[in-house]
Amino acid sequence: VELDRYVELAPGAETVTQRTRAVADLVQSLTAAGVIAKEKIRNELMDVRPMLSPLFKEPALFQIERGAMIKFGVPTHGVHINGYVRLPSSPAPASPPASPPASPPASHPASPPTSIHIWVGTRSPSKATYPGLLDVLAAGGQPSGLTFRENAFKEAEEEASIPRGLLEGLRPGGMISYRYQTRHGLSTKLLKVFDLELPPSFVPYNGDGEVESFQLMSLTDALHSLEHNLGLWKPNAALTVLDFAVRHGAVDADHENYIEICHLLRGAFTDKKQSEPRRKSKGGFYFGTEYDSD
Repeated sequence: VELDRYVELAPGAETVTQRTRAVADLVQSLTAAGVIAKEKIRNELMDVRPMLSPLFKEPALFQIERGAMIKFGVPTHGVHINGYVRLPSSPAPASPPASPPASPPASHPASPPTSIHIWVGTRSPSKATYPGLLDVLAAGGQPSGLTFRENAFKEAEEEASIPRGLLEGLRPGGMISYRYQTRHGLSTKLLKVFDLELPPSFVPYNGDGEVESFQLMSLTDALHSLEHNLGLWKPNAALTVLDFAVRHGAVDADHENYIEICHLLRGAFTDKKQSEPRRKSKGGFYFGTEYDSD
């Protein structure tokens, strides 16, 4: 990025309202000129904030029509929630010992082995973006006036009907980010990730009509699906699940693409030439879609 090349918007505007109005006039002109397709206009305003210090409790720099954000390369923020369950692992068949084993010393009984399963949603076929694709337990864009944790609570309650008592176990899991260019502009997304361990007895159900169904999938099966059936997944949900697998030790640190995978999960902060994965790589994820939504 050349720091001496930039576009200055509304240099004379001094307030959020003035800046918002000036940008709205520009968006209206671009729409009238056909630069922004009329069908992309949602009549929904989104906050514009600094990428590295968004401070959602503070006033935004200005607001902009959601359908126009990609034209300006404005970074957007959101939350993704991984819901997971630990289930007993099926023991491998034991070979008979060659000789009777010696009596083990007295000790506390070992905890039975468990395996991680994740709740995967199937998006409603009526969704405007990525209908019918696999998704994380809950996700959403970041609104004004809420912290990331508060927004995660809200999305988990709305999309998966998770009661407040269980949500107290919500834990921050870091962040993933990506940036890609389409014929419509530059998309930059920063997703704050949360992990939520749920009891095996709990089954999520959708409360806002955005999810058709939920299924419990072993983390091993989810990784296999990502590798062999990536097109079944909403792209940024695939990143979130892969990040979860890395953090929980399901991806071998000696995997040939381990460093590249970890690097690309924070792709919005890397130079394009460095972050572009090799086409022959098995560890790369490609975002060629014009859409960018939760």
